[in-house]
Amino acid sequence: MFYIFIITFLVLVQIYLIFKSYSFISDFFNSKKIKKLSYLIITIIIGYLNFSFIVSITISHSNNLKSSDLFYYGFLYPGGVWQGMSILLFFIFLLKDKLVLFYKYFMYIMKKLYRLKYKETKVNVSESRRKFLKGLSASLALPPIIGSVYGATMQSSNFVINKKRIKFCFLPDKLKGLKIAQLSDIHAGIYLRKKKILEAVEITNSLNPDIIALTGDYVSNSGRYIYPCIEALSLLRPKLGIYSCIGNHDNWVNRDLIIDGLKSAEIKILINENQKIEYNGYDFYIAGIEDPWYAKPDLKKTLKYIPEDSFKILLSHQPILFDDAEKEKVNLTLSGHTHGGQIAIPVLGMPLNIVMFVTPYVSGLFLKNESYLYVNSGIGFTGPPFRMNVPPEITLITLV
Repeated sequence: MFYIFIITFLVLVQIYLIFKSYSFISDFFNSKKIKKLSYLIITIIIGYLNFSFIVSITISHSNNLKSSDLFYYGFLYPGGVWQGMSILLFFIFLLKDKLVLFYKYFMYIMKKLYRLKYKETKVNVSESRRKFLKGLSASLALPPIIGSVYGATMQSSNFVINKKRIKFCFLPDKLKGLKIAQLSDIHAGIYLRKKKILEAVEITNSLNPDIIALTGDYVSNSGRYIYPCIEALSLLRPKLGIYSCIGNHDNWVNRDLIIDGLKSAEIKILINENQKIEYNGYDFYIAGIEDPWYAKPDLKKTLKYIPEDSFKILLSHQPILFDDAEKEKVNLTLSGHTHGGQIAIPVLGMPLNIVMFVTPYVSGLFLKNESYLYVNSGIGFTGPPFRMNVPPEITLITLV
């Protein structure tokens, strides 16, 4: 049912944008030949981009897929970017139409209230002014188009390294200086390939971490991408090991396949359990909990047998479990899932995104009493294969 809704919505968006484009063309050009040619060009471009998207979704589950950079960037990727761009365009023009409608009704009501009658004679609006107003309306398409292209070509490919020094009360001296690198939400798939993951691995290794934490969602929508992903992640070289938890996409795609893949790369997968680690002769614990959407997280079981005064790190794909972790005296929770909103639109100097209406823990560092949460913005994408004002992130946390 969910997929039927998504497909229906995307089809309606494309139909809406085609007719919106036809309307703009009809208003701007007087020549029938130019109009027909413009209609044809718009139809071909939108048709090409939608065909590209359909092909990318179809072949994303193929086990024999080997695409060149030219095929990927010239054909597959633009179709995915267009779907995200078209949704932004749809909502912008829909909002504009609703505001215009509201204004017309408002003016009508005001005239009724003040007993002002409409004049029977038509008001002559010059052709140049009419075209100017239509052009102004059409220019609303520029921000989402420019933003989507910039997000796809620049912001989605340039990693940001966020280095955080977190000061804990009563942190044992022997744990000071412990470095934890975090990667999250890789979403390996048709739009995020092994080459990109290898780049993230190389950057992470250059940070020389003691521990690497992987906080779920290794693949996007097909289990065939787990092996290229794991092959890249197996090249991570921390001093004390790689520890991971499961995300909602992993459970949805193929939980057992992903768990087996992580184990084959000697990545410790923590499923409602914990592991003791020694650093500078001092023992601390790292735990991993199930994702609450598709499994049964059990925090009591996850933290079982950990001494109460020990330093505890929890890997939880979704930050929604942080409040419970704080009650259990977990010192540091590492999460992902939100993608930092993935697409953030600056409004009055404040980045607005849809995730901030769902959770207060969108991205970055949070403190509650003496417990910290860090939410990593992730590397990959969900939905539109681009990021806007939320670049892919690698985190390095140092305990002080």
